[in-house]
Amino acid sequence: MNGHALQGFTRSEYWRKTAVRTLLVFVLIGIVVNPSFYIFHRMTRDTVSTSIQEEEMLQVAYTAEEIVASFQSIWGDTLYLSSSEILRYYLNGSADRESVASNFLTFARSRRIYDQIQFLDMKGNEVVRINHHQGYYTAVEDDALQNKIHRYYFQESARLERGEMYLSRLDLNVENEEIELPYKPMIRVGTSVFDENGRKRGVVVLNLLGSRVLNKLNTLIDHPTREVMLVNGNGYWLKGPDPEKEWGFMFAEKNRTGFAWNHSEAWQRMVFEPRGQFFLEDGLYTFAEIDPRVSFGDRTSIPPETIHKPGGSYPMKLISFYPRDEYRNLLWERAEGLLLGYFVSLIVAFVFSVIIARFLVVQMQARRMIEHMALHDTLTGLPARRLFYDRLETALKSARRNRQRLAVLFLDLDSFKELNDSAGHEAGDILLAEVAQRLLGCLRESDTVARLGGDEFVVLLENIESREDFRLVAEKIMSAVRQPCEIQGREVSVNVSIGAAIAPDEAETVDEIIRIADEEMYKVKKAGKDRFK
Repeated sequence: MNGHALQGFTRSEYWRKTAVRTLLVFVLIGIVVNPSFYIFHRMTRDTVSTSIQEEEMLQVAYTAEEIVASFQSIWGDTLYLSSSEILRYYLNGSADRESVASNFLTFARSRRIYDQIQFLDMKGNEVVRINHHQGYYTAVEDDALQNKIHRYYFQESARLERGEMYLSRLDLNVENEEIELPYKPMIRVGTSVFDENGRKRGVVVLNLLGSRVLNKLNTLIDHPTREVMLVNGNGYWLKGPDPEKEWGFMFAEKNRTGFAWNHSEAWQRMVFEPRGQFFLEDGLYTFAEIDPRVSFGDRTSIPPETIHKPGGSYPMKLISFYPRDEYRNLLWERAEGLLLGYFVSLIVAFVFSVIIARFLVVQMQARRMIEHMALHDTLTGLPARRLFYDRLETALKSARRNRQRLAVLFLDLDSFKELNDSAGHEAGDILLAEVAQRLLGCLRESDTVARLGGDEFVVLLENIESREDFRLVAEKIMSAVRQPCEIQGREVSVNVSIGAAIAPDEAETVDEIIRIADEEMYKVKKAGKDRFK
């Protein structure tokens, strides 16, 4: 609406006259073109239906391609380790086993996607094995190394020529002839190792955590109305609507329970097709093929479990399924709901929308200002005590659930009171605001810094790996805070004393971790300030 539209009318008169004329026009249109409305209605439904199907095809195809593309780095990791310089030195006698183990351990810690990394000699003896457990990687001691000559992944990898790769199926990890609990999906990638003379000297095997593949389905699973499934080449669910029926090929009692049997007609239509979409009586099926071998050309070995089994483990199928009723509901939401909302808004909402919207915006702004003032410090804009405690409570629950650790740093500015008394409260406020900005500059986006009052600040560091992590953050904070700043024409500087606590190692509750960090800070104060403990 431009400025000239309101000339000659007050604002209320303009909207009232517009609403009356809009209503009269649409009543006339309804009488004259009512037959064409039905045609428009059907065209809208067909257009929306086509849009939904195309959107579904794109999302499923994109997710499938993303999973396949992720294997590029896995192939590269396997070839990198098998031809690494330290391994070459070991094979010609210029390096010892411990050097290889150290190199593999460093690699595993940097990548953090593998459950196990092995180097085995041609007799199946483990020379080096790196294990992952609860976020930590360790090199297995000599006396705990095993012989794997009878394991299928060693036998398959040992048969490969230079540059060829072995890819196992996606299945559950087995330890001591029993499926590990809780379930740990796993993919094994292996290749042969050759020395400088071209002799085959062993194999490198990487165990990829299958959750890295399954987690990529989350963008599709987040949609509440569709069912997202990952199915292996034999039609068994790797990810399905019923967790009890997943991994059926690994359990005798679940044999022939999976997508191929629960949706046999759909499976027959998609088993030999790379991607597609179709309607059956029960709903809309959209699928795309996932074959990690295509990202490494044709140089991947065929997993032994695929032999004599139609379809084999690869290619897998990513399947999205909209039950008929859910699809109709979605169609109604996008087509019928839009049409209904369109006509209602013309008759009712168009008369009152501006007045109501402005009223709601004013109320919303007032409410947000009140909430912000209650949860944030007015001087620095940082979260206040209540908001920080809420975030810390949430972070503690997440850390316990995901077996992670977090740290709380309690900060107190040294000699701030003397500065405040000598330079005035205004200068003290400026300094506090500057310190707040410096603290924000030292942290990740996922971390939280809050002002508890006076010259006390507190920092929440989530998902830390070791005490070294938050020690480095603390040192960074101390260095940033002690930098001089100019306030009211004079250069001032302060130091900061920091106490820390880690959860759940040292504390289980919000009050405990705050208390411990606070006590550690006061110990620093007594010991001479400008330190971290």
